[in-house]
Amino acid sequence: LSFFIDKKSLSVGDDGVIRYTVVVQSPAGARNVNYEGIRCDNFNWRLYASINEDQTGWDRAVERDFARIETGELNSYHSALYQDYFCANKLPTGTAQQILSNIQMKRTAVSNYH
Repeated sequence: LSFFIDKKSLSVGDDGVIRYTVVVQSPAGARNVNYEGIRCDNFNWRLYASINEDQTGWDRAVERDFARIETGELNSYHSALYQDYFCANKLPTGTAQQILSNIQMKRTAVSNYH
């Protein structure tokens, strides 16, 4: 699977939640589009909405409350986003623009220390 973050959707809220739209695409072209959030202070993620079947708007019926990020799950992109780009020391790694720049340049949190 391939994972993409919509750069216009990424934000760092005053509540410490990093919100973003993720596109998950299979090699055959099937796509899932979700609007999600990650909390740096407690290693949790939340699903706010998914694109509806017609791909014309958001379906909030799928909304889930915050849950712990599981690192051992198949395609655990939440863990990778948290550890590599979004969070360090239980805080966002920077502004939305700084996070996007790190993603685009493939600068992970660990590489920023070297």
